[in-house]
Amino acid sequence: MIRYLLTAHKGKVIVGVIAAVLLVCFAALGAALPGGHAGGHNPSDPIRPAGSGPTAAPAGATPGYNVLSPRELSLLAAAPKVAPATTPLLPPIPPSDRTQPDLYARAFFTALFTHPYTGVTRAQMLAWVQTQQALSPFITGGTLAELNQLLVESASDPAWSNHGVATLPDDSGWAQAVAGRASVRIDRLTRLTPPDWEAAISDGDITDPGLTARLVSADMTMTWNDSGMRKTQKFSTVLTMLLEGPPTASQYGVVVIADTSVVQGASS
Repeated sequence: MIRYLLTAHKGKVIVGVIAAVLLVCFAALGAALPGGHAGGHNPSDPIRPAGSGPTAAPAGATPGYNVLSPRELSLLAAAPKVAPATTPLLPPIPPSDRTQPDLYARAFFTALFTHPYTGVTRAQMLAWVQTQQALSPFITGGTLAELNQLLVESASDPAWSNHGVATLPDDSGWAQAVAGRASVRIDRLTRLTPPDWEAAISDGDITDPGLTARLVSADMTMTWNDSGMRKTQKFSTVLTMLLEGPPTASQYGVVVIADTSVVQGASS
């Protein structure tokens, strides 16, 4: 299964988490997000520990860990059909930032979280996310159309994540952010390639030379207006991405987002 591709290599765990910043911020606003943004996972698809079951480590795993599962295909079947598009408030990532994985990981993460809410609809944000979709020949088991929905689905559907949260809020949560004139600031950001991903490549388990993984960690602050009062909430966040780039593709993009969690900090 794609969602477990980054879970382990030879018994070593590769953490696959991304920030659910908006979930906790909107909880601080006193508005519970509908649509499954609360924690948890589907009991019919239990989380497997690293190194166990057919969806575990690339090394020694049962063939199929890089193949879309029936459940993932069912999620993709219900995913929104989104045409790629940018807007003046959601501009393209500059080509110069798509030539190197670390530059691109920073640029994508920054654009994903620090965009304005006022003047931007959720549909426009999904269309921007679709502009960053990349394909890898290593990921199989679906049609071209299904593979082309991986990024939007994994960014917007809490059911995709093992932790039951999504990067982007649903329509109700987005409306709350617009009403509160919410904004997000990144206070610190670092990027790294998981060492076990490098080991998997060295061992020949990852056969696509353009496929790589990045962990992007950041301290972030969300600010919004609540009945005329300025509110803030701090978070520590991590985003795990599968990226596709040269030599397989001409520039870097995101194949899929793996999983979602968040650590809440101080509020005021």
